Amino acid sequence: IETSPQEGDCFLKCLTKGDLSTLSWVRGALNPNHINNARLSYCSLNFKDLMIALGRITANVELNRIDEQRALGVEWSGVANDGRRLFGLPFGGALATVADMTVVPPLEVPSNWTLEEAATVPIIYFTVYTAFFVNASIKSGETVLIHSGAGGVGQAALYVAFGYGLEVFTTVGSAEKRE
Repeated sequence: IETSPQEGDCFLKCLTKGDLSTLSWVRGALNPNHINNARLSYCSLNFKDLMIALGRITANVELNRIDEQRALGVEWSGVANDGRRLFGLPFGGALATVADMTVVPPLEVPSNWTLEEAATVPIIYFTVYTAFFVNASIKSGETVLIHSGAGGVGQAALYVAFGYGLEVFTTVGSAEKRE
């Protein structure tokens, strides 16, 4: 993949489903200077992106309100045209140089975080929030079992669980991770 800086709106696309060697930057139609757009600094590559590129799953374009062409990338950080440092979850289209902030409104990056750090936060904490507060309706004093506590989602779940006063049990995949 060409990794030199890209001008304007470009996004990552797998030109031939199933062939990762065809991942390429493609020019898009977003105006980088539009008031509702942000210039992306960091984007994460998630397992879901690989499955879409490999053709094993399809992007839920209708649910995610994204262009099917811009399916790769679920989280980002960057700078809005007014200078605000932002991060967000468009649920598709974040492996790009520009994000449309009207798809899913972004959050401001805390002053003590780097943009690099901010790009690693959205999907894991969204997963924990959904599990704990939408599906399980946790309350202080309850008990929770967190599988794979050494992974990203596991670490976020542990942090939130301790913050809410939960009794925590966790699993890890090795003695090294247990330490």
